[in-house]
Amino acid sequence: MPMRKPIVPVICDTTSDESVALLAERIKKELGRLDAIVVNAALWGATAIGVTEGSTKQFQDVVNMDIMAGYLAAHPLAPNRVREWWDAAKAVIAIGGTAAWVTSGPVAHTAHCMSKLAQARMMELIANDFAEEKLMVLT
Repeated sequence: MPMRKPIVPVICDTTSDESVALLAERIKKELGRLDAIVVNAALWGATAIGVTEGSTKQFQDVVNMDIMAGYLAAHPLAPNRVREWWDAAKAVIAIGGTAAWVTSGPVAHTAHCMSKLAQARMMELIANDFAEEKLMVLT
């Protein structure tokens, strides 16, 4: 059986183009290939539940984290490099949970639920963009 490289967890600012681009370069240099991307970034934000509660900044912070994390993981890592150095499992996994479908109750945080729904849709679009490469996209 061929020797497999270890799983390498890395902390990355998923709201920063530069940070994610540096991560992509580190992966290529240290590992030589990318088997999977797991997007597990989220920001629950303030405890404001309703759309009229909380501040605009709190709402924007949640949206930036939940949506942009998925975009930035896919943008510099998948589109520009999938053909170049993905030669194994080829997967993008976004940890979304059921928040995308919640509309009421104590966990129906407007910004979080809305942004997780947008993240789920983005993963569908990424799957479509890379259908020919047979990129597996899960959320």
